[in-house]
Amino acid sequence: MDLNMDAVKTDEHKLDLAFELISDLKDDNFQYVYRGLINSDVLGNILTIAENSLIKAEDTKRLKKRIYYVIVEVLQNITRHQKHNEDGGINESGMFMLQKKNNCYSVTTANVIEDTDVEKLANYLDKINQMDEEAIKKYFAETLINGSISARGGAGLGFIAMFRRTGTKLKYEFGETSNGTTFFYLRNELYLEGATEEDMLHEKDDWQNTITLHKILAENNILLNFNGQFDTDNMVNLLKILEKQIVNTQSTKDKIMRIMLEMLKNIVKYADGYDHIHQDEEIGNPGIFYIRNVNNKYHLIAGNFIRTSFVEALKNKLEFSNRLNNEKLLDFYKNLSDFFAKNEITKPDLSILEMRILSKQQLHFQFRPINDSFSFFTLQTNI
Repeated sequence: MDLNMDAVKTDEHKLDLAFELISDLKDDNFQYVYRGLINSDVLGNILTIAENSLIKAEDTKRLKKRIYYVIVEVLQNITRHQKHNEDGGINESGMFMLQKKNNCYSVTTANVIEDTDVEKLANYLDKINQMDEEAIKKYFAETLINGSISARGGAGLGFIAMFRRTGTKLKYEFGETSNGTTFFYLRNELYLEGATEEDMLHEKDDWQNTITLHKILAENNILLNFNGQFDTDNMVNLLKILEKQIVNTQSTKDKIMRIMLEMLKNIVKYADGYDHIHQDEEIGNPGIFYIRNVNNKYHLIAGNFIRTSFVEALKNKLEFSNRLNNEKLLDFYKNLSDFFAKNEITKPDLSILEMRILSKQQLHFQFRPINDSFSFFTLQTNI
């Protein structure tokens, strides 16, 4: 990953960030990246998306239950111990990442904790990491019986359980935030059957890429980010997460949900791969979707690969919808059957028209050539 902080600073209409993110995440083989609200309300939806990623991976059949168990533990750990805002709300800077690299699956999380907890947490994790299998088993039993329960629940059993389930050391790092808080990064690694000692030694404890990515998402005020395989199941769960995360008037929330639905449907139905033509909707295709809050306006951005041969037709449809003012756009939409009868248009894209009508603003888009066969399409809608 080679993310350039200066290159990805975005203004209202800059569309480069989507491509920067998906390209660099692809290079590091991240299968699923989520940044946003992590609490008990959305926990099930996040888990379902992660589980879908594992189901589609053939090489995880024997490891799947262990990976899923670790994912449950790390997400529950966040919901139990993350720092709350002064107004009592949950900080929305949490991050969850699923990655496969060098015969290793890694589950990485980030959440905000109090500065005063850093030293105690580091000492506790170091203590666990120094134990062998027999010692950790004994320590788990002792903690289960004698451990004190914190105000937020738990006695550190989650970390012990992760260590026992993965059989590898818990890797961690701390990143500075502000106002007496710190980002806590935790990584669990699980190796596929047949992984060599060289595979394990090759995994460097390098946090720079993870921290840089998290910083970019935070600095661009991204409320919800999903990078991975887009299929019907993931689309439904992303909509449910957003519904629980957006705080605004009901009318604005409804508009955001409807526009997001159209954007996700377009990825699920029409997206291609980086180097392959569109796969079945049950398998899914790579893409990225995120929402930014910019000066109290919501920017919804979706990006995916498409065949270059489709670019010109799609560009014409987008430009056609942008040429119409709001009044003419509504009139056109209401009288589509008449336009068809007169052959004045060939094939209007209803999802594009609906996004324009709902947002009442121009659609911003970009086509970026990848090779002779494929391009990357980015679409932004503002509310």
